[in-house]
Amino acid sequence: MVKCPKCGAEISELIAYITNVAEEDVFRVDKNGEVEYEKVDEVYGDIEISYMCPECGAQLFRREEDAKKFLLGEKVEVVEE
Repeated sequence: MVKCPKCGAEISELIAYITNVAEEDVFRVDKNGEVEYEKVDEVYGDIEISYMCPECGAQLFRREEDAKKFLLGEKVEVVEE
């Protein structure tokens, strides 16, 4: 395990927060008033990923390679918020 450089918690994984990805769904309401969403497709814009500590929520990395190195115990600089 590695320690979060922001809060010091021992962690073995990061949260990958992905933005600019949308889901295209079919929206239905049945005769009983029940709502249903059926996924049709994913629509991508300029995808941005933030790798965050699962304990404190701090953003640590913006690049997958840096996040990978960190979890493998290599020294990597964290992003400044």
